[in-house]
Amino acid sequence: MNDFLIKLKKFFKREINLQTLAPIAGVVAMLALGTAALNIYVAHSTSELVFDEISDIPANEYGLILGISSNVNQRENLYFSNRIRAAVQLYNQGKIKYIIVSGSNYPKYNYSEPKEMKKALIEKGIPESRIIKDEHGFRTVDSIRNAKEYYGLDKFTIISQKFHNTRAVFIARFYALDTVAFNALEDNMPIEVSVNHLREYLAKVRMLFDFVTHPELPDDSRSTLTNLAHILPPTQK
Repeated sequence: MNDFLIKLKKFFKREINLQTLAPIAGVVAMLALGTAALNIYVAHSTSELVFDEISDIPANEYGLILGISSNVNQRENLYFSNRIRAAVQLYNQGKIKYIIVSGSNYPKYNYSEPKEMKKALIEKGIPESRIIKDEHGFRTVDSIRNAKEYYGLDKFTIISQKFHNTRAVFIARFYALDTVAFNALEDNMPIEVSVNHLREYLAKVRMLFDFVTHPELPDDSRSTLTNLAHILPPTQK
């Protein structure tokens, strides 16, 4: 223990090279400020497209639920339940007619977010014929792009929590898609809320890299998975 304290004391006695630390600190500060500015810009630019009240949101033929696990730590995931509840409310109020459930799908682990979402919607009274499964929505940007690339949709309503919806709408608008979003309730455990907000805060930085690597949608949107065309209503084929 004495040896450790002696070494620790010597470490703090060393002369710190401020000229070396200053540029590093400057870069870190710029990155932090840039991330904060990006989050503020995304929230501000989508503020009139993200809705809390069903009476205020315009009607669209399609709704898109962004995927999430139905359980967390072996208990109900309220983010999941509230997204389902929000979609059902929109459907029952005539604000959407069809619901795309988009999320991750891992058959090897018998895990499918779209399958669980579809099951939950049917239990809430949504007809199976009105539900479309997108099992390739591994990330938010995938779900947004798939709505256009797989199903040829240019206009739809996104359904998630507000902290998520702002980025989702921003992504959709980047790809020139006419979208709005409905905010599901956010009432998970405080620690989970904090973690998800932090994750979303940083996810907006990754979003910029997605824009650089995939700046445009393919010209022939529905050619990638033409075998899925049969699940769309006649008006969209």
